[in-house]
Amino acid sequence: MRRVLPRLIAAGVVADGDGLRVETAPFREAGRERPPRQRELPGATPEQARVLRNFVENGRLKALPVHASQRRVVLEYLSTQFEDDVEYGERDVNELLGRFHDDYASLRRYLVDEGLLTRSAGRYRRA
Repeated sequence: MRRVLPRLIAAGVVADGDGLRVETAPFREAGRERPPRQRELPGATPEQARVLRNFVENGRLKALPVHASQRRVVLEYLSTQFEDDVEYGERDVNELLGRFHDDYASLRRYLVDEGLLTRSAGRYRRA
């Protein structure tokens, strides 16, 4: 603890006057310097954007919605990333979905379960 206090004082986080006190200005400044989060995904409709902004950070899904209605909106957006009348192998589907979230297997399963992608003989198509 004795080594930490001089560092905090030198950094301006703790002031040593009539006793020790925490200076909040460095924290406020650090908060202002933080770049705004990108909470949108390109090509989303206004309705999709309203839902997506709650789950997107820096162009990726930070979480999958628990509520089915919100999850459906996210899945509908993801389904638009697949071209019509194009067959995709599982590896291609995983790669595309992996750009949006690390759990691409769950996304793939949800898309098929919701009827937004079809699967036949290991090939996927946009429904």
